[in-house]
Amino acid sequence: MADKNRKVPWAIGFVKKEKNNLPETKREKQNEIIDMNERSLGEEAENNQESWGEAVKLENFFVEDGKETEAQVKEELHTKEVNGTEKILEEAIKLHDLGVAGDKKAVVEAHKLLKEFLEQEPENVEAKGYLGSIISLLGRDSINPNERMNKALEGLKILDQVVKINPENTQVRILRANVCYRLPEMYFHRTDTAVEDFKHMISRYEKDQNIFTESYYLKLLYDLGGAYKNLNRHDEAKKTWQKLLEVTSDEKYIKLLKKEGITKSKKDKKGEKADIIQELPVTKEVDLIVKPLEEEPLSNGEIIKSDEPIAAQKDGDGFYEDEQKFSNLETKESFSEGIKLYMAAKTGDKEATGKAFDYFNKANKANPDNDLITAYYADCLSMTGRDSKISSNLFVNAIKAAKLLDKVANDNPKNMTIRLIRAYQSFRLPESFFRRTATAITDFEFIIQGYEENEQLLDRDTYWQILYDLGVCYKRLDMDDQAEETWDKLLAQTPYDKYHNLIQEQLGADLGDIDTKIASMHSKEDLLTEGIRLHDIGVAGHKAAVQKAHAILEKVHEMDPDDPIALGYYASSIALLGRDANDPNTMFGNAIQGLKMLKKAISKDNTNPQLRLLRGYLFASLPEAFFPLADKAAKDLKFVKNAFEQGKSKISEELYWRVIYDLGALYKRTGDYKRSQKAWKQLLEVASDPSYRELVDIDIEE
Repeated sequence: MADKNRKVPWAIGFVKKEKNNLPETKREKQNEIIDMNERSLGEEAENNQESWGEAVKLENFFVEDGKETEAQVKEELHTKEVNGTEKILEEAIKLHDLGVAGDKKAVVEAHKLLKEFLEQEPENVEAKGYLGSIISLLGRDSINPNERMNKALEGLKILDQVVKINPENTQVRILRANVCYRLPEMYFHRTDTAVEDFKHMISRYEKDQNIFTESYYLKLLYDLGGAYKNLNRHDEAKKTWQKLLEVTSDEKYIKLLKKEGITKSKKDKKGEKADIIQELPVTKEVDLIVKPLEEEPLSNGEIIKSDEPIAAQKDGDGFYEDEQKFSNLETKESFSEGIKLYMAAKTGDKEATGKAFDYFNKANKANPDNDLITAYYADCLSMTGRDSKISSNLFVNAIKAAKLLDKVANDNPKNMTIRLIRAYQSFRLPESFFRRTATAITDFEFIIQGYEENEQLLDRDTYWQILYDLGVCYKRLDMDDQAEETWDKLLAQTPYDKYHNLIQEQLGADLGDIDTKIASMHSKEDLLTEGIRLHDIGVAGHKAAVQKAHAILEKVHEMDPDDPIALGYYASSIALLGRDANDPNTMFGNAIQGLKMLKKAISKDNTNPQLRLLRGYLFASLPEAFFPLADKAAKDLKFVKNAFEQGKSKISEELYWRVIYDLGALYKRTGDYKRSQKAWKQLLEVASDPSYRELVDIDIEE
């Protein structure tokens, strides 16, 4: 698709085209040179763990047969005229190439051209693939952490969709392979996809050597070995690189693989296999290598393993299991008891968390090679950090647990239970500190795909919950379109009102032309009323509403610094800005500033239910590990509840019901189950909204 004079900074291979659209070339009339996204051969595999925002150095690969040169290859790129639409795509691909090499302006321009081209040819597979790649580059170049994540995920989603529809399209598989290979494994966990694509292309070449050049085939073998190494699958890396040395005498690869500890021996020069001169260097995330486990659905949303093995399917054939059993566990019932404790721990039961940790800690020591037990142990370890009053324990335990989960998930990529455990551990962690929402998204999408291929793998209620939580993940990363698409899919299937209500809260109200409305307001009362309205919308997660509320409430506070209500809401809006911040310093700074100002406001009128309600919800929204304020939040909500029942509060009856429900949730969070059940029983007696009965019943069952 590129003109013959353009400078090609990418690896080049020959890709077979349809016979009715074949350009003439010297080498073969049925081949056309295409550009391919490539990593540099000289870049060591461990650099894949570094930020994918760094510029990627590239190396050219040209046909090595006969006396063909780079100039001659370029001469053969096109022998036919292209129309205006094709020129748009051609220019977009050139800019894409420059963008991968580090040209940020080229990335932006390529994105515009690809969007323009797809408006005219919306079904063009090649253009869709390049669009997915260029969107991931937009993420690479962003300075906003959330945008970096969401653009990478958006680009991957497009590439996955195109590959699913066109699995034999080599060019698109090349694009996806290289995007997945560039992304840091610790956040995105897509190196396994790169392996799948590299293997696919290698297999195609070995069946038909006209598909692309031999030099590109060698490059694929080298990168496949690098991908295996990044996954700590060292045996497979060695075998792949041994194979590379068996099929080439290129000094470039001999030198590169020598750095990896693999060299050609004298015997090899006579046709024998390469020798390993040392063990491969261990990468930062050391993994075990074991097979996944057979899965059967369990009604509570977890997946328990069968004692009866089934034959393992080949990698890439869908969801597969293996013959690994639970070793050294006395009975299946004793393992089920551990799962029961684990499920209670997930709801916030601190006592159950301690017991579950003790159970799986012992089981893990007795069964160090059982990856499923390791996964349960890791998540229990993470939850002990969640419940600790020492904030450093959250970090230490969460990081250790995440590493363990990554190990077992990398070695069991098709195991739904392990992926589900890792998904929810990642989902719970504060995004500003851990950046694990992308991991949760990757795992949730895998599980959803598995269920939709085989509904026996998971119960339907768990599938619906995962769809909802996937939408929350997208929303957390400001991927609003993807969130709404996911929730629309959920709402089309579930009869539960709770999801409709929860999604509505997540989406928030349509602010409309809020700027014009604010500009027309001049009195303190009107501005305060509007500021409080926007504040309350923001509390539910509407980030734009928080920003507008903060601006208004700051103005009202300046108009009347002694008004405790204005000061209280202004203080809360500052804390909410911190909640929505992308960096920990802003989150902490705003939270502390907001809490101090709110304390000052309440000191002016400490029996005001409105201020106590405001503080209660602010306390409840802050991470417990950093701000252990759940007990104080419960006291404030109880004060508001009693004030309403005594006729001293003007809150609505609907808000009164919500306060009772949230009070029960806070009691449960702090381990006071007796008070939690008492509050919810009262709620069922007074609330006419049936959705509360549904919510309370679910919590009681758990």
